[in-house]
Amino acid sequence: MLHSKKQGFTLVEVLIVISIIALLAGITITAIGPARKKGRDAQRVSDLANIRIALALYKSANVTYPNITISGSPTLAINNTGVSSYQAGWDKLKTDLAPYISLPTDPLDSGTGAPWSTGTNNYHYAYIATSSPYDLVARFEDTNNPNRCQLKDWKIHRYSDTPWCQAWGGTGSNYLYADH
Repeated sequence: MLHSKKQGFTLVEVLIVISIIALLAGITITAIGPARKKGRDAQRVSDLANIRIALALYKSANVTYPNITISGSPTLAINNTGVSSYQAGWDKLKTDLAPYISLPTDPLDSGTGAPWSTGTNNYHYAYIATSSPYDLVARFEDTNNPNRCQLKDWKIHRYSDTPWCQAWGGTGSNYLYADH
């Protein structure tokens, strides 16, 4: 009598392999998350540095930084806020800087508030002609970033140099980055 030899794996062997693959995938995904946040934060710093260079070129050609006014009133330029005047300010900044840069947006470009609002990731620009520096701000995702406001004490130039992370009665974000 001939015995036929079975080919393949048993159900237990297949389940063990699937379990090991799932475990390794979980570990990998967990490890990649912080690296992705750091990568997006590095992109934010780079974007703001490029905007700063474009602002310097604009000032060189126009003697002043772009002053964002909508219907004769100074306003902020914040992308993707849900506030029409802030978006109009961002659109005006985009037009003003068009000869020098294609204005970038935050890698997540999420939320409908300002960058100092919880859960919001976008860029902010403000310049008031009576003050010499401008404000250019983004929010870090990595709460341990060594350049965050909590450690650097970034100032809001349009409000008597109040630190960003202490603004609005202490409700400003500790995780802001300012490039100015």
